[in-house]
Amino acid sequence: MNDTWKNGDGGELELYHEAQSIRVAPLANRCVLFKSDTVPHSVLQSIRDRYSLTGWLLHKPLALGQVFG
Repeated sequence: MNDTWKNGDGGELELYHEAQSIRVAPLANRCVLFKSDTVPHSVLQSIRDRYSLTGWLLHKPLALGQVFG
């Protein structure tokens, strides 16, 4: 959704784990899946418009339990 995103535009997703963090740039054709209720995270400020699509899986069908634990 962000075809022309460049380093320095900001807007990265930051995921925190213990004393470390990982920054994920909002690049086109990138998909990030994580358990947002258990993984601390934030979105950094951007200097231009940043597009994203967010969804939640509120009910885990039995078949998904085999895939996602």
